[in-house]
Amino acid sequence: MATIFLARQPILNRDQSVEGYELLYRNGLAQEARVEDQALATARVAINALREIGLERLVSGDVALSYRLLRYINTAQFPLRGQIGSIKQAVALLGMENVRRWATLTIFAEIGTSLASCS
Repeated sequence: MATIFLARQPILNRDQSVEGYELLYRNGLAQEARVEDQALATARVAINALREIGLERLVSGDVALSYRLLRYINTAQFPLRGQIGSIKQAVALLGMENVRRWATLTIFAEIGTSLASCS
């Protein structure tokens, strides 16, 4: 099994407050990243982060993704008696595999949107 390194680097605003995080990925002991396809590299980081860090830890650390998941599960599509207010509840109701699929689609949709706006 190959050695995989994942790191989370904070993205700071002018006031030095954390605005978000950039995930960094290295496959092996190389000191630099070899990127031939930016979209594929980003997708690999997202998939490896989901696999290595765990979905619940990743989603709960990302306010925007947490908000989207809670907004999604609290729609009329899921006729629940009360409002779901935590990632743990959402994972328990949807199941880890369904949340993983949702997160993967959401992340890839963002990647596609950001790549389209760059070209």
